Amino acid sequence: MDGFSGTLILLDSEGIITHVSTSALQILGCTAEDFIGRIIHEKVHPDDLERSTEFIESLCRIDAEPLPTHIRMRSGSGRWIWLEIEGKNMLGDPDVTAIVLRGRDITDRKKIETLKSDMARLLEESLAETFVADAFSFRAIYLNRAARSNSGYSEEEVPFLDARTVLASFDDKRYRALTKPLIHGLTREISLRTNVRRKDGTTYPIEGVLQFTSFGDRPVFLGIARDISDQVHRELELRKARESLEKAQELARVGSWEAELHKERKLVWSKQTCRIFGITPEEFDGKSATFRSFIHPIDRERVVELIEEAIRSSGTYETDFRIQRNDGTVRWLRARGDMVREDNITPFRFVGTVQDITEQRKAEEMLRESEERFRQFFTGDLAGHFISWPDGTIVACNPAFAKLYGYSSVDEILSVKAQSLYVHAIDREDFIRRLTAERRLENIEERVIRKNGTEAYVLENVLGEFNEKDELVEIRGSLVDITEQKKLEQQVRQVQKMEGLGTLAGGIAHDFNNLLGIILAHATLMESLSGADGRFSKSIQSITKAVDRGSALVRQLLTFARKQDARLQPVSLNAHVTEFVTLMKETMPKTIDIRMDPLEPGPIVQANPNQLHQVMLNLAVNARDAMPAGGTLMLRTEVIPGAAIARRFSKALNVPYACLSIEDTGTGMHEETVSKIFEPFFTTKEPGQGTGLGLPVVYGIVTGHNGFIDVVSAPGRGTKFSVYLPLEQTASPVERVNNCSRNVHVSGNETILLVEDEELLRVLVADMLERQGFTVLVADSGLSGYETFIANAGKIDLIVTDLGLPKFGGVELVRRIRTVHPVVPVIAASGFLEPKGRRELERLKVSSFL
Repeated sequence: MDGFSGTLILLDSEGIITHVSTSALQILGCTAEDFIGRIIHEKVHPDDLERSTEFIESLCRIDAEPLPTHIRMRSGSGRWIWLEIEGKNMLGDPDVTAIVLRGRDITDRKKIETLKSDMARLLEESLAETFVADAFSFRAIYLNRAARSNSGYSEEEVPFLDARTVLASFDDKRYRALTKPLIHGLTREISLRTNVRRKDGTTYPIEGVLQFTSFGDRPVFLGIARDISDQVHRELELRKARESLEKAQELARVGSWEAELHKERKLVWSKQTCRIFGITPEEFDGKSATFRSFIHPIDRERVVELIEEAIRSSGTYETDFRIQRNDGTVRWLRARGDMVREDNITPFRFVGTVQDITEQRKAEEMLRESEERFRQFFTGDLAGHFISWPDGTIVACNPAFAKLYGYSSVDEILSVKAQSLYVHAIDREDFIRRLTAERRLENIEERVIRKNGTEAYVLENVLGEFNEKDELVEIRGSLVDITEQKKLEQQVRQVQKMEGLGTLAGGIAHDFNNLLGIILAHATLMESLSGADGRFSKSIQSITKAVDRGSALVRQLLTFARKQDARLQPVSLNAHVTEFVTLMKETMPKTIDIRMDPLEPGPIVQANPNQLHQVMLNLAVNARDAMPAGGTLMLRTEVIPGAAIARRFSKALNVPYACLSIEDTGTGMHEETVSKIFEPFFTTKEPGQGTGLGLPVVYGIVTGHNGFIDVVSAPGRGTKFSVYLPLEQTASPVERVNNCSRNVHVSGNETILLVEDEELLRVLVADMLERQGFTVLVADSGLSGYETFIANAGKIDLIVTDLGLPKFGGVELVRRIRTVHPVVPVIAASGFLEPKGRRELERLKVSSFL
């Protein structure tokens, strides 16, 4: 038995080893002592113990001859040896009396089988899809689990599949063309990218290799592939992203580029980069020199040095520069570059972007020009512009704003709060409340206070800025100083008021004169009737004096109302002022120092000397009353340009004006008092001490001379009146001709036409004339007067007519009579006579005026 080349082991009926062949000891690497007397199960691998026990037990049964089995036995080195065991029960053979176990060492074979099994399992369980198809019929032989799972076929359905059906992109012709190089040995494998059709008809992409091999003695195609659905999706998304990027770069005029850092520094430009440089991708050779040639000569050295420095320092760069395209056009670009490092350590390429900013640069230049224009407008505009916050902080303003409030600079006014610019703090609060409610305010008038404490008026337009909570956060606006305008408006109102008062005064004077005329006529009649009896002479004298005083009052009213025609002539202002000062020094209290500061040579004006004297007298008397304890009265003459007067008085002409100023150091007046001093009968004096007509008469005389009067006064600072009269360009006086110098001779036998609408006066005058022997015809209106004259045209020797008549007035009556009788004497009588009406009557050759 020792000659057996395999293993030979004898066992007794209890499974104890009784003999081990030399070859078995050699295979197992053991000695006989390691086996003899031991149960064989002690040497068997635990995983094979059950199979080994069943095999021995089956040999112990009579006539049993089990099939060979495979078990592992431990070698002397501890290694497990695979043995293929055959057994035979020879316990009944007297020569043997044992169970004979013969075995062969199949360890290497087992390793191969295990390897094949592992490979098959690995192939089956691999994530890669594996398929085997017959090389000639294209019938599928095997699909691993991944392929079956993805395609939807079961293991039982595999043999019925045709590779040409599964590979969706191939028909029979194309499939044979694909596999032909493999079959003919022209190549060991071919790459494959196609779509697989699933059982449900859908497809998915795969990528892999195809080999020609054998499966046993059967030639087959072995394919190993992977599902690249995700990859294809990513590639599609990448392609879309690249297309979107290219489109975005085109729209944004931004291109991308890469530069390798090896010696050649090859450049890779995107399509948009090429488009920016005015070339096609095919025209760009990727050379740095080509890029440099595009840079504008003015910018080239700077840009190249900047890029080189960025490469040397492994840093970044950003710059704007110009390029010059092949067609000669110049474009502005903004380039950015950044270093990319391999493993975050070693620089290996530069990447970046380039953007066409030509339009942006143009827009920036236009914006700069616009900002400069706005800055010039903002700083140079005469209107005040500002930005402020609700808490009163002035954020920004222009010089005009600072100047309006009396501050020397913008910085100075920015240091104050807006509340301090209002006369009253509550005005600011009201302004904020109104702006919050209305959001914008247009053309509002505000009373403000300047740095020096004086008040001013502004016209303001403001806009509020609000946040998402609808809270006011910023105020922007502009304002214009309308202080002078307000003063002019006040003057216009004052003038209109004075004109209204003048009209009223004229009407009063007319009616009052009529009443005085009746009283005076009756007093005269009483005096003539009393004869030598002097009982009523004192009463008549008192009545006459009262009438005279009333008449003087009427004349003052007419002067104020400018209803008297002042005879103007060239007058030396200095001469009249000198004469007046001499007179005042004799009559004024000695506690008043009267001074004169005349302009030489003295200005000449067109004036009525008596009325000019009246102006100076009234103003001087007012000054005397304002200085009860004494003071200084200064009279000054000067010449003022018309433009300066026009800024104060809108109706002033653009001619030089002579100015007569009378200034005192008296008690002064409040602003409210100043606004009323030219109103008739307004006075600050005690009752009985003044009529309130002194200054209104001054106002009437000055305006009647086409002049203006101004007053400046403040409590405790005295008062200054300034009278402005147009300067006379020629000094020669103009003589006036009185057209009414003709005398009317009457004897007492004539017929007189008396036209008067006031009945009492008409009856009284008619009675007095009749007592003198005259024949009197009477009429109570202009129409009845004309009709009476026509009816008695040859009998009437004299016409006495009032001017203020019903139907039509006295002037019209005379005009109509002159068409019939050009020379009949006419005496015009009126409570007051408009200068224009007087001139018309002079033209109509009226004999006299009463």
